[in-house]
Parts: sequence; structure tokens; C-alpha cells
Amino acid sequence: MDKAKEFFTKHVDRIISLDTDVMVDEEYHEDAVLVSPFPIYDEPAPYIIRGNKDLKAFFHRYREWQGNVEIEKVFDYIAADDVISFSAIVKINTGRWVSGVSWYLRDGKIAYHFSWGYRLDPPE
Repeated sequence: MDKAKEFFTKHVDRIISLDTDVMVDEEYHEDAVLVSPFPIYDEPAPYIIRGNKDLKAFFHRYREWQGNVEIEKVFDYIAADDVISFSAIVKINTGRWVSGVSWYLRDGKIAYHFSWGYRLDPPE
């Protein structure tokens, strides 16, 4: 398995297993930036989250909002020296979504994380 695919697989495993703090500590730079459209706060999205402390707080809140993750399909996976990008269809508490992520890596860790999502179906 190449390094990008290994990184991707480990990240997805940590999302599913709720290993949030370890994920941020091991996979994100201290000054990483996340841009997210998911409506987890009272103010309107998108949200720009900066730094590991705020990333941890964001991901914990995000986990409460999304609940368990069931990944139906991953597609449009692309990896280069410093970028990993993919789309997925997922089921979470708020319904069935098509979601996308692009990570810009610096020295093997995420420096910039851009995400997007579109709800396909409401919760069952």
C-alpha cells in the first residue's frame, strides 16, 4: 500500500472508531486549517477552524452531530505527493450524504483540510 492510501485508510479508521484526539495529534500540523460546511454551530457555515486545540473541539462536536458513520462508497480518490482528495457516500445521524475532502499535506501531515457535503436523503 502506498503512503497516501495508508494515510487515508488510517484517517477513515480513526473517524469510524472515534479516535479524534489521536487523529488530530498524529495527522494534523499544529497550525492546520480546516474549512467545513457542515452545520454544527449556531452561526452559519462555512467554518474555518485553526490549530489543533480548536480542531479537536470541532471534531468532537462534529462527532456528536454526525453520530456513527457508515461509508457506502468511496470514489474520485486522487493522491499526489502533497494532496489527497476523495468523495464518499456516507450515512450519518443527519441522513445520507455525498461528501468530499481534500487534504494538502506538509511533511506528511495535513496542513489544509477542505470539505464539502450535500445531503442526498434525510435520516431514516
